[in-house]
Amino acid sequence: MEAKPINYPFYFKPIKNKNDSEKLQHRVEELASIAAITREVTSKLSMKQMISSTHKQIHAIVSPDLTVIYLKQADKLILQEMENDNLNITHEGPKIKEVGECLCGVVAETGEPVYSMDINADPCCTLDQCKRIGIRSFAALPLLFGNEILGVLGIASLTIRKFSEQAYFLETIASQIAICLHNSLLYERIQEHADELEELLREKKQANKALKKREKELKLNTKKQQEVNTALKVLLKQRDQDKTEIEEKVIFNVKELVLPYIEKLKAGKLSSQQKNYISVLESNLTEIISPFVHKLSSSYYNLTPKEIQVADLIKKGKTTKEIAHLLKSSTRVIDFHRNNLRKKFGLINKKTNLRSYLLTLL
Repeated sequence: MEAKPINYPFYFKPIKNKNDSEKLQHRVEELASIAAITREVTSKLSMKQMISSTHKQIHAIVSPDLTVIYLKQADKLILQEMENDNLNITHEGPKIKEVGECLCGVVAETGEPVYSMDINADPCCTLDQCKRIGIRSFAALPLLFGNEILGVLGIASLTIRKFSEQAYFLETIASQIAICLHNSLLYERIQEHADELEELLREKKQANKALKKREKELKLNTKKQQEVNTALKVLLKQRDQDKTEIEEKVIFNVKELVLPYIEKLKAGKLSSQQKNYISVLESNLTEIISPFVHKLSSSYYNLTPKEIQVADLIKKGKTTKEIAHLLKSSTRVIDFHRNNLRKKFGLINKKTNLRSYLLTLL
């Protein structure tokens, strides 16, 4: 492979017997170059743009054959990008290196720059890939931000070059690049947080949209429920009206179509037993059209059916003997029921007449 002829920039040209004026001019030109690269690289916020601009500026100022930039992540070095001015070479090194491996790895471990005039004779250079593509001189510069090693800048030449002679200049450039790199990392983190915030806002908007939809559905359901409740109220009212109408019809039919015939039967010649039956029948029909039994059973739900019968006959003025005859029971049993009724109505040890009390329940 034919070596590329050395074309040093102005500050890499050999300086012999410089006077103070020339040294000062050289320093001014170096500072101007540092300011230029800092200004250019600083203007780039994204990591990709910043690294790309760094390569271009270093090639424009230093004219190396190859530059590489690694970022440190834990105990690894991750190759970000490379730039070469010699189309005959390609970087064959690994994309990921261990910290402590080869020249760049040593720099990532120690934080100190390394300058190698000939990597073939340098025991620290352990990668054969760099030697196979013809690299001779190499400068590995830590990208330091405070005490934190962010990565490594590698500058390579296919010919022997003493990069150490420009150590101050190169390390100053590396320091400025580290600051820009740190800013880019911060920018990326901010972008990540911004993306996360945007995603949260998007999710919040979706949640609000879903909530509004749900509220709309609830309002609609509430309206439907109100309509159903209104319909039920109408039905209940109609049911009550129908119930009242039926009760009225029953009362009318009993009074107009049944009781008159019972009266006619009572006027006929009947035995005592038949008269009693007619009387009971009349009483029961009267009960059908009277709220007394319903009121008695609902207000005093602990009354037995037999007690309700006895109470009904007492209210109609029947004597104990008559009630016993009608219910085919004994007077002793009827007295037992009468006593239970007084207990349940709270009339024990009171002078209140049981029939008078029952009449008040109408």
